[in-house]
Parts: sequence; C-alpha cells; structure tokens
Amino acid sequence: MSRLKHSPAVMLFPGQGAQSVGMGKSLAAQSPAAANLLDRADEILDFPLKEILQRGPVKLLTRTDILQASICTVSAMAWAVLAPLALKPVAMAGHSLGELSAYYAAGAFDFETFITLAAKRGALMQAAAEASGGTMVALTSRSDEMPTAAEKLLDEAGEADICLANINSGRQVVLSGDETALGVLADPARALGLRVTRLPVSGPWHSKAMSPAAEEFRDVLEQIDVSDIATPVWNSLDCRPVIKAIDIRERLARQIDRPVNWLGLMQAMRRDHENAIWIELAPGKILTGLLLDMDRQAQIFRSETAVQLRRLQQHLEECNSEGGGPPS
Repeated sequence: MSRLKHSPAVMLFPGQGAQSVGMGKSLAAQSPAAANLLDRADEILDFPLKEILQRGPVKLLTRTDILQASICTVSAMAWAVLAPLALKPVAMAGHSLGELSAYYAAGAFDFETFITLAAKRGALMQAAAEASGGTMVALTSRSDEMPTAAEKLLDEAGEADICLANINSGRQVVLSGDETALGVLADPARALGLRVTRLPVSGPWHSKAMSPAAEEFRDVLEQIDVSDIATPVWNSLDCRPVIKAIDIRERLARQIDRPVNWLGLMQAMRRDHENAIWIELAPGKILTGLLLDMDRQAQIFRSETAVQLRRLQQHLEECNSEGGGPPS
C-alpha cells in the first residue's frame, strides 16, 4: 500500500436495526484480523454467534439479547479492516448501541470487555422488555418539521405510556412505549399525512420501561476498567464530545432509557468537522441514509464490502494526489 497522508474522518457506528443474516461474512473474508475477532467473540458469548450470523433465522437474530453483541462484533470487525487505511479519526459517534462500539474503537476498553458489555446490555434490555411489553413505531414526513409535529401529536394525545425515542432526522422520528397506545396514535398521525411504520424490535427501547436495565447496567459499568480516550466520542444525550472515563460510564448508562437525538448530534458534529469525510462502520447503511437526508452532498463512505472499501481507498489516494484533504 502506498504511503498516504492521513485524512481526517468521522466514524459512525450503527445500532439495532442495521442487522441482516450474513453480516460480517465479507469482512471476515477480507481480513484475518476481522476473522480473528469473530472467532474470539464466538468464544466469549454463550450463544453460537457465527452460526446465527451465517444462518439466522432473522427472528432469533432480532432478539436484543443476541442482536446487540452480534452488531457490536461486526462493527469491531469493520474497525479492524479500516485500520490499515490512511485515516485519522477526529471524532466518533454511535446510534444508541453504536455508542458502545464507538467507545471501544476509541480505546475505552478492550475487545473482551466490549463484547461482554454488549451481551450484558442486550440481556438487561431483553429482560426489561419482557417485563413491560411494548414496541416502537417510526413516523416519517415529507417535510423537515417531523420532530415538532411528533411533539405536538404526543401532547394532543396525552399518552403517558408513549415517548419520543429517536429523533433520526428532520423527516423521521421513532416513538416507543405501550403497543395499544401506539396503535391508537396511528390514525391521527396518518391524518396529518405521516407514514407510520411498526419496527421489527423486541421491546420499547429508549422509554421509561428501560429504566431498570439502565440502573443495572450502571452497576455493571462501575465494575469494569474504563479508560480515558484521545479521540472524542460524541453522545446523543447532550450532543457533546466525551473523553473522560467517568463521563463514558455515565453516558452509557443514561442513554438506555433516554431519547436518541441523532439529528442534533449530526448537526453539532458537522459544524465542528466540516472538512472531514464520514465513514459508516458495518453493518448496514442506515446512518448513511440519515446523513444524506440532511445533506445530499455529504462525503460519506461505507465499510462492509470489498467494493465499498476500494471506493474509500480510491478516494483517499485521490485526495493525496491532489495535495489536499477531502472536500468540505
């Protein structure tokens, strides 16, 4: 590989919803380092990770006690594949679960701790979901005023058992809570011209039903070694960067039952890193779509297949041959 100047990059890590049967296969085929991480995760976990990733079924993979460690493993594999490239991560962020992956990539804890935390987080949230019931629905609009419309809809409905869980973009939010209450809310939402989509999730994530899981996960985090990090990870609670171990523990616990303000987070990060390229770590392409929904000209790359990685490598080489960094 030719010697390149390192290009500033913002790394984005996906959360639940990015999964698919077969994820990680291409990464393992491309990189011995990625394949080794998959083998190690398979040994750490108490379920057959490699078999589930390869064969499914989808229903089993969607169970959050299995899904969270699965997605985190694949993201770690993608991070290993990117390591040889001429990249200089200047910031990281993750959507919900993806924040845990971002802290791992930034060096807050080692791989075994990371996968153990992902499995524990998933198990705690699965238990909370089974105790409470509930689900999630996405509301999508053609306009960029979806967050405001959703708040108004919730205020008018007066439903205490529903909350705003994700502000994904100006055109999409996700509601979480009681299944019956969400069903009742669907008709007035459609009357406003909104598209209502029930999500394939196993619980009401980022709602008060997850508070028991958040408190238990806080206790888990207090028992592990967490290091300060050099590359800041931006969090979705206050849309600010985090580098201190004490703050990492706090954010990882609090975000389980609090809303994900992805829109606000991306707006803040883009103001600070307007000249960086953006890279979505595997699996999936959800975060790419959300960023392009904000800015069709955004320079964002994916990292799952050989074709995607060649495209990124070609871009880095072109930037260096031109004698400058990536375009703003």
